[in-house]
Amino acid sequence: MLTPYIQAAMRQATYEILEDGTFYAEIPGFQGVYANTETLEDCREELQEVLEGWIVLGLRLGHTLPVINDLQLNMIPDDYELRDEYDLSKMTIVPKGRYAPERRVGQNVVLLAPDVVQAFPTDEAVNEALRLVMEMVKVSGKYRQEMAQTEP
Repeated sequence: MLTPYIQAAMRQATYEILEDGTFYAEIPGFQGVYANTETLEDCREELQEVLEGWIVLGLRLGHTLPVINDLQLNMIPDDYELRDEYDLSKMTIVPKGRYAPERRVGQNVVLLAPDVVQAFPTDEAVNEALRLVMEMVKVSGKYRQEMAQTEP
């Protein structure tokens, strides 16, 4: 349903060449969906990317999207009724995405606080910092052992 909707919207796009020689495109009825690039093909591709993002954002925010050639992406409340044979109390919720158990097998997934992420933005940066801490612990542990052996 999404692909035909995007294709129908793209067929309604209007294109023009601006004074500076660049190509400008927009889709009437889709506020904020436009592109401006050096070539016609790039303009078409960028317009479609903008349209796709616009659709996703609109759906997430609950906006009403335009109907095109009887195609619509808007949710109609009567359209999604749960059948009687589905008992939600007996259904288990399966985690999806990065926190799903099968994705974590053999890996340690750690959620970092925002300030830590800002200081250490990559896996490599976090690992390097933790290795440094491990090295410091080893050195201080050796120092403590040496001090304990030399005390009377």
